[in-house]
Amino acid sequence: MQLTITAVDHAPADLAEQVPLTIELLREIPGTDRPDYWIGALRTPIRWRGNDGDRLITHVVVVARWQDTRIAPGIRDLPVGLAYVTDPSLLTDPKLDMSKCAYVAIGISSETAVDGGWHAGTAYEDFMGRWSRRVAERFIEWLAPEPRLTWLDIGCGTGALTETICRHADPAAVVACDPSEPFVEHVRARIADPRVQAVVGRAGALPARAGGYDRIVSGLVLNFIPDPQQAVAGMLEALRSGGVVSAYVWDYAGRMDFLRLFWEEAVALDPAAAGVDERARFPLCDPAALEALFRGAGARDVRSGALEIPTRFASFEDYWRPFLGETGPAPSYVASLDKAARARLRARLEHLLAPGGSGAIDLVARAWTVRGGR
Repeated sequence: MQLTITAVDHAPADLAEQVPLTIELLREIPGTDRPDYWIGALRTPIRWRGNDGDRLITHVVVVARWQDTRIAPGIRDLPVGLAYVTDPSLLTDPKLDMSKCAYVAIGISSETAVDGGWHAGTAYEDFMGRWSRRVAERFIEWLAPEPRLTWLDIGCGTGALTETICRHADPAAVVACDPSEPFVEHVRARIADPRVQAVVGRAGALPARAGGYDRIVSGLVLNFIPDPQQAVAGMLEALRSGGVVSAYVWDYAGRMDFLRLFWEEAVALDPAAAGVDERARFPLCDPAALEALFRGAGARDVRSGALEIPTRFASFEDYWRPFLGETGPAPSYVASLDKAARARLRARLEHLLAPGGSGAIDLVARAWTVRGGR
């Protein structure tokens, strides 16, 4: 569900200058006074001039201003309280701790709606989708599954992994689930395979199957789930005896070259950008952390691996253009920059990657894999 705030009151000047705000509502979180606070991710990070210097805010807490009103799809002109998340550990906490927030304003939402995500899907495809499909193929090779198994794909998105399972794993059936209904509708429209069933579902409420699934997979999703250990435990419960849960995530801290180079140059120009860098935000994206996660959830025979794919950009423009799409942390950071700052960042990257001004750019993207059984 998406919330758009078009006006703010009793707000610091630096926030008023950055309205409108588009917030993807991630989950409800109970507070001490009411159960219906929401944690949301900002499509474009907010620059906050706090007492300890400039910071980039990527997440907020919002709640309907009046106790008898709840945030729900279709509500317009809704007054909401808005607070910055200043401690990222709140993103996985079971209850709201206001000491990890900074209240900033009353906002007015123009509309609360389920985001169709079509323009975002196009931007995602340009930025990450082309690489996601390639790494999905490598993932299935790494799993080396037997044919005619039953599969559950958690966080299926636009269906890249589901489609790869159908093409390369000869499944008996695949259930593709995602919390976003528009993504589920997209999968239903795009994958015309009778073995595929696309349903709305999330890690904490998985679609059940009598006898359990043979394989449960999650591609490039685990680091975005608020409580990944609980999610993996739920996956293990949904397996049949002898089944396998497996997942993969990008190596944001290491060989995700096109992002790693971007953030190194961004932080060199703007130290506040370090707070938005996926390396800092997603410590789970590490083989030791992934193995510990699976063992902590009760998985047996846990092991991890690495997948590498080439990421060839035809030119610097092919590299830079996806960063202008406002979908994902790096493109959202670029959108937060003024014209001059954006030009400086582009110039540094172009000098680094294409000093001759033309030619292809060959980089590498690595993903970490993990698997465990019941």
